[in-house]
Amino acid sequence: MLQNDKVLLRDAQRFVLEYARLMRSITDLYITSAPQAFRLAQKEKHNILQALNLPDLYYRLSEDCCKPLVDILMHLLHLPVVNIYDPSSVIVIFTGLREFFFTKQHKAGMTACLVLMSSFEWVTKDTVHSILRHQHLSSMYGRAAASLKELSSDQSYQAVNIMGRRLLRRIVRKHYDLKGKRDHLKESLKDLEEASQLLASALDDVKSTSWFKIEQLLVNIELCSTLYELVVEEKGAEEWDHRANVTMENLTRLADQLFMGEGKATFHPLRALCLEKKGCLLEVLGEHDSALGVHKAALDIRKRIFGKRHPEVTVSLSQIGISYMNMEGSGDEAENALLEALQVFKDTLGSDHERVANVQGNLGKLFQKRGDYHKAEAAIRDYEYCPLSEKVKKLLSELDHMLAQRKMEAAGGSSAGLSGGQAS
Repeated sequence: MLQNDKVLLRDAQRFVLEYARLMRSITDLYITSAPQAFRLAQKEKHNILQALNLPDLYYRLSEDCCKPLVDILMHLLHLPVVNIYDPSSVIVIFTGLREFFFTKQHKAGMTACLVLMSSFEWVTKDTVHSILRHQHLSSMYGRAAASLKELSSDQSYQAVNIMGRRLLRRIVRKHYDLKGKRDHLKESLKDLEEASQLLASALDDVKSTSWFKIEQLLVNIELCSTLYELVVEEKGAEEWDHRANVTMENLTRLADQLFMGEGKATFHPLRALCLEKKGCLLEVLGEHDSALGVHKAALDIRKRIFGKRHPEVTVSLSQIGISYMNMEGSGDEAENALLEALQVFKDTLGSDHERVANVQGNLGKLFQKRGDYHKAEAAIRDYEYCPLSEKVKKLLSELDHMLAQRKMEAAGGSSAGLSGGQAS
């Protein structure tokens, strides 16, 4: 890559083209060796940051650079960008590129920046959202969604359109208004299915690229997440159960094509994510034994990649705990897995993180199921200080109702004992 400011300024256009080629090669490498792709992306990070900070860079580039710069954004988002770039670096990259696309009035580029900034803010910010924070994210999402609708169906815009639908649906699913939850989920499903259709109609040369294969997999991962929520919302609805099974089959097929077979990376973070999503769907469909086996396979992959004490490993431990919790006679295994997940989450993410709250909530449910209301109350009262207020209120309400019932039963037993004594 280029080494100093003068060379970068003189050959800015060549730099952009070289960096776009590099990002494509990193994405190709990501399938066969994710750790090596991460290392290479980290190593080259300073080059693009150096270029984007140069004065007047955007006025030196021609419109020929628009498509390569969009390609850079598309490829960046196929890598877990928050594992490679610190937040300030990402803001510099996206803000700088948005300025360039604005000067060229390039709709696809401006839309890509809006979508990616929305996604990045959602991923990196604390999960303790104030009303102001929620409004800011909603506003950013609204602008990105409106911009997506303005894009034509031209082939050159399709990559932005597909990725935009996937990322924005992910944000909506996490921040829906609880009163309109089902409508938001069905809207998400519709958008994701349209993204799948756009992928299916892509040109053959696009279908042969790593970008296409990874995006196809990521769209199906998001479909699994949305269908999971719909199955939970409308338990027993045959339509969602059928779609969930079809999507799981597609996800398994796509993951096997990418990560199984000679010369392919069997142990890959995306394959573990596919297994996790499949396991969650199997769980809500009532196939607890199958779900447990899938989550254990995901745990094995994540341990090999990340080691034993990493948030990704802990996600699998938490899911294993939930599977055991739903199986008769497996309470001890459930508690052990959830307690291990809770400790590692606290050590790596902090005590007030959403994932900590979710594990504490599941522990509370497990203790309730056992009839150990003191432990249940302790777990859920801790949960009260975590961000998911609606879930907290529901859990506390259920717990308070159970405790009240228990007191009434105890009082009834005492009365019966006293009246029996007087009768005798």
